[in-house]
Amino acid sequence: MENEESENEKIESGKIENTAETANDIGINNEAEKGGKKENSSGTPSKTQNAKESMAAFGKTILSYIDKGVEASKKGLKTAGNAISDFGDKSVNRIELTQLKGRLEKNYADLGKLAYAALKENTPLSSEAPETAALVQSISKNLEDIKKHEENLASEKKK
Repeated sequence: MENEESENEKIESGKIENTAETANDIGINNEAEKGGKKENSSGTPSKTQNAKESMAAFGKTILSYIDKGVEASKKGLKTAGNAISDFGDKSVNRIELTQLKGRLEKNYADLGKLAYAALKENTPLSSEAPETAALVQSISKNLEDIKKHEENLASEKKK
C-alpha cells in the first residue's frame, strides 16, 4: 500500500521523470496507443488482442458462409424459376392442343351433319358450297395448328 501511494505521489509531484519505464512495466507502449498490437512484457500479443483477432476471423468466416448461402439461394431460385417457366410453357401448349382438338372434333361433327342432311335429302354435297368450304378450311387450319403444337411438345420433351 505504501509503495503504491509513494509511487503515485512521485508521479503527481513530478519526481519520476521517465514514465516510459513505468509504462513498459505495465505493458503499454506508443504503438499500442496508435492502434498497433498490444504486447505484454515478453513481446507477444496480449490475450485481449488474440481474442479480438479470433473474433474478427470468426466474423469473416461467418460472412463468407452467408455470402455463399446467398449465392446458392440465388442459383437455386433461378433454376426453380426456369423449371416453373418451362412447366408453364408446356402446360400452355398442352391446353392449346386440347382446345384445337376439341375444335377439330366440332368441325368434323358439323361437316358430318351437313353430309347427313345432303344424303337424307338426296342432294349433292359440294365443297364449293359456302358452309362446306368454311368447314373444310377450318378443319385444314386446325390440323396444321395441331401438328405444330405436337412438334413443339415433342421438342420440349427432348430438352
